[in-house]
Amino acid sequence: MKIIRQIAKEIGVTRQAVYYKINRPPLSEQLQSFVSKENGVLTVSEYGETLIKQAFLTNGCQACSPTVDTSFDTLTKLLCSTIETLNDQLIIKDKQIESLTAIAEIPRPKYYGKAFSIKNKHKKKATSVPIKRLMNT
Repeated sequence: MKIIRQIAKEIGVTRQAVYYKINRPPLSEQLQSFVSKENGVLTVSEYGETLIKQAFLTNGCQACSPTVDTSFDTLTKLLCSTIETLNDQLIIKDKQIESLTAIAEIPRPKYYGKAFSIKNKHKKKATSVPIKRLMNT
């Protein structure tokens, strides 16, 4: 003999779902001789437990039905296709990194360094003016 809470836990549904199911026909009529109340707690015989579990299986309980396997297969296929897409994107990104690295290794034009040195020459001229001359003007 088991209580409703134990049966619900085994099936993977709530206690309220089991009570709802056993209080509706045709299951309520089938369970009349297999259910008893002891100390205010509803207990079910082994055969009654089997009837309850069968009722959940035949009516498409998501926690117990074979459709869970189908959704698992669908999820697996979706994840595999996502992995393939990400791998393809990763290959493309690797090629982009290689091409950018090749571009970065191209030597810089000669004038780049000269423009920088010209700026330095201007700074030297501006800072090399004696302070006395600035005060006299």
